[in-house]
Amino acid sequence: MANEDEVTLLFERHSVAQVQEILRKTRSNIECKKEDLRVMVGERYRDLIEAADTIAEMRESAEAICNNIKTMEGLCESLQQRGLIGFKTQSQQSDGKDRSPAPDSHYSVAVQVYLLVRVPEALWGLTEHSQYLPATQLLLLAHHTHTALQLSPKAAKVFSWFPIIERQWASITHFRSTIVRGCSNLISYEADNVQAVLDAVVSVMLVECCSCAEALSRVLHLRHAALMASITLRPSATAKAQISQFTTLFLSSLHIIHAVFVGVEGKSLLEKRLQEIVQGEGEGSSPISLLQESSLTLSFLPQSTRNFRPSVQGSAKPLGNELVKQQVVIWLNKVLDEASKNLATLLYH
Repeated sequence: MANEDEVTLLFERHSVAQVQEILRKTRSNIECKKEDLRVMVGERYRDLIEAADTIAEMRESAEAICNNIKTMEGLCESLQQRGLIGFKTQSQQSDGKDRSPAPDSHYSVAVQVYLLVRVPEALWGLTEHSQYLPATQLLLLAHHTHTALQLSPKAAKVFSWFPIIERQWASITHFRSTIVRGCSNLISYEADNVQAVLDAVVSVMLVECCSCAEALSRVLHLRHAALMASITLRPSATAKAQISQFTTLFLSSLHIIHAVFVGVEGKSLLEKRLQEIVQGEGEGSSPISLLQESSLTLSFLPQSTRNFRPSVQGSAKPLGNELVKQQVVIWLNKVLDEASKNLATLLYH
């Protein structure tokens, strides 16, 4: 009824032309709203289709990832069985050539735990006598052994049977900082013993996973700090004594850097020493020999542990004499520039 009244009023208040114009606008608004509705429904439908496509792609990706993980597991198991990563998870079939016990046998596990028990005392003795390279080799051997136990098929049981494993490992890991600190101190201040500095550099490379270039930068940095410290004003020392110390340390730095990093007849001492440590041959050159255990005890260890050798994780690419020269020239200019200022202050006082 209300609608009829509105229509009646419309005709009473407007002319025919005006009513026709109102009708035209009303129809236009209806068509616009219809079009808006079609667009809205169409966009939602399109979004729905895109979402469905995305879900399908995600499903395919997830299936591909699962298949790749299965492939990786198979490859890792194959590598473990062939002993290429050092930790075998399945016992080998005896062929008369290798009669080593399976790494997860009771005897093998017991000897590996015994090795971890022995290592801290050996590391303590070696670091006390500044034998940092043998200490580094033992530290890495202990890391290898601990990882082998973690990857064994019975790892959960082994670690519950031998809680001492984690206690010993916590004790062993503290020696890492001790070795790095001792090597850094030796590299900084050693004046005569090139071999000691060489072994310290190799130790840092193995423990810190440094490349040859990073090792050179570290040596230059440590020597720079030591040189500047030697001519820093100290009330307890005379200017003459400090200048003498600086001169000795400066000359020895140039000699040691040249001896360790500059190649003679194709290879530098650093490259040769790394090769000796990484590619050592025979049982006697293995880090396990540092523990001086009986052959009977060692026979129960996995072959990968008996023949373990450290590896260089960083780049062992030779530096080349030209690169060493460039780095040393930069270092030399920096040392001389700062030393001239410190020496002036020192002589003034």
